[in-house]
Amino acid sequence: MRQYKVIETAEGVYLAHIPRHQLIQIDALAKDVLELYDSRSAEQIEEILAGKYPVPEIQGCLEELQSFFDGEASQTESSLVQQGRRPKIVAPRLRPQKTEMRWDTLGASVAHTHLLGALSKVAEVHSNQKFEGADIHFVDFQPDDKPSISRFIAENYDGVLLWYVDEFEFLPLLRYLDAPVVLPVYAERGGNGRIINGMLRWYSAMRSFDSFMVLTQSPADFYAKFFHDTSIFSTVPCGVDSTFFSPMDREEAKAKVTEWIGRPEIAEQPIVGYLSRFDTMKGAAIFVDLARLLPDVLFLAVGPIEADEYRFPPNFIHAGRQPRENLPVFYNAFDLFCFPSIAGSETFGLVVLESMACGTVPIVSSFDGPKYVVGDAGVVVKAATFEKDMVTISGYASPHAFAAAVKDLLADDAKRRTLGEKARERSLTYSWEASAACLLEVFEGLNQKRELRHGGNRFPVVFGRNLQRDGATAPKATVVGITRDGKSPMGGRALDLSVEEGIALALSRRHTPHEIEVVLSHLYRDSEKVSQSLQRIHAYVASQLETV
Repeated sequence: MRQYKVIETAEGVYLAHIPRHQLIQIDALAKDVLELYDSRSAEQIEEILAGKYPVPEIQGCLEELQSFFDGEASQTESSLVQQGRRPKIVAPRLRPQKTEMRWDTLGASVAHTHLLGALSKVAEVHSNQKFEGADIHFVDFQPDDKPSISRFIAENYDGVLLWYVDEFEFLPLLRYLDAPVVLPVYAERGGNGRIINGMLRWYSAMRSFDSFMVLTQSPADFYAKFFHDTSIFSTVPCGVDSTFFSPMDREEAKAKVTEWIGRPEIAEQPIVGYLSRFDTMKGAAIFVDLARLLPDVLFLAVGPIEADEYRFPPNFIHAGRQPRENLPVFYNAFDLFCFPSIAGSETFGLVVLESMACGTVPIVSSFDGPKYVVGDAGVVVKAATFEKDMVTISGYASPHAFAAAVKDLLADDAKRRTLGEKARERSLTYSWEASAACLLEVFEGLNQKRELRHGGNRFPVVFGRNLQRDGATAPKATVVGITRDGKSPMGGRALDLSVEEGIALALSRRHTPHEIEVVLSHLYRDSEKVSQSLQRIHAYVASQLETV
């Protein structure tokens, strides 16, 4: 962490450099710059503060602060980098990407590729596949090939970044590779329980120094009802290229889109946009119904479509699949961006962030990830969430509620402009560089856990019965604190405990805490008892001194 602190007193505002015991008074400009200093680039800080201060003064302040911090490591650098070497991360994948990046509409694939590209700038990244825009070292690795596995282990990786929950062929990594494994959660649920079952399978096998990588808080909240160990989730949000996706003149953008698809009404009417695969899960039907409810507004959808015989209303245009280089123009041509997705795979909503980076106000449903991305920089429409999904549809949002939000914003230019500016400003807090730095911090923390891992209970657990006062006997388990050579780390005492906890301690020799959680869940049938027992078992195992 950067060793400084901003201190506000009645006499003024001061910047304290803690290691140097240095204190300097700063003005309002420096205070505002410092609030953005660790999360934004110099160009982004200039853009945000340009309306409040002259740009030359902002640049001068940045130069003075750089001099003040000269020689100090950046806050976003992992200690792995500070140690003088680049961390070595491997990102294996079984299923190859099917399309060029410029035609890829799958948000998870786009996000993963951009994350690896940013990660490759600060770490040595290995993979058995090539990723566009990333400096990747190719490794020939197949999870079912023993020589390949041996070479894989010999690389001594600092971490493993997997791709998707259904690539179960990589599960053995958790048994033979002594490095943290991070599994991204790009789909929260769906497939009639297939995703949830896959998550449960990985969770049971994960060690104390492995983690699920979530993009927003949504998956962690959802899986809290299935998992006792919620610390297994690490948040690494997506980013956005705020230079590529940036505001442009809206009329010019509309004129360009008109030229591309030959529909002159685009330049003449307010436009509500949609950009995603055009299917039921992404809320396509809700979007079309919205168009029917608002015949005086033009609705423009961009994205691949499986069929062309849909009955669209007259005020609806489907522009088809577009290359990524065209997307900023479409986002800018939209007066509003509508994302009514009800898919169980919506853990973030990358298209929402891209529209925000272009200064276009988003309207999303209060379903899973997108609401966390929008925050107060758009409109969140209340949606229903189903406990069980049907064919990957896990909720529903009313087109009438979306119509009310659209009418309100189109009728209020000032409100729409203010929200658009706020959306752009909020998008600047997300970058792929920050995502990569965040991921390195996750690996650093997991490696620290790995260093402090415990090998499990090393004392024998025996099972028997206790004689009760009424003459009856009751089953019990006993931890015997005596080692084979006669030494007594526990003072030679024998400690009684419940049979369930005795079973759990006996299993801790060879099984993960999450596997033990499954057994206790079966034995107790009571979530609270399971949680309490797990806490006691973890504390007991962690408190034992290691013996040679």
